Amino acid sequence: MGGHLLLPPGVLTRVARQPLAPFGIGVTVVEPGPFHTDRNGDSMTRATPMAVYDDGLADRRQAMSGALARTQAGDPGRAGEALLQVLDIPAPPRRLLLGALAADVGPRTYQDRLDEWAAWDIGARGADFPA
Repeated sequence: MGGHLLLPPGVLTRVARQPLAPFGIGVTVVEPGPFHTDRNGDSMTRATPMAVYDDGLADRRQAMSGALARTQAGDPGRAGEALLQVLDIPAPPRRLLLGALAADVGPRTYQDRLDEWAAWDIGARGADFPA
């Protein structure tokens, strides 16, 4: 038995790694940026907008309108090649960022988490029983 799973980010993905390891199954969390697809284009079925949400969702609706479909920098073919490479190496990464935007945003996101955890370190440590 053995193999490797490529999964999207999420709690289930993070917790799957440990119980699958004894079976020789590795897990890589794939964190892609935007890719040149029709994800928000003609292939998307949209609900009728409700006016009550116009103020709060105007920017999001524009982004999902289809106007940006197939304009993203990410090349799906090249991403597929990268995923196949991960499956063929003996020690695949635990996390894989795909695309320049993901490569830029991913480290900043984790640095923000590290900074926040450091700022609240005393609160975290204070949750234990006294020594």
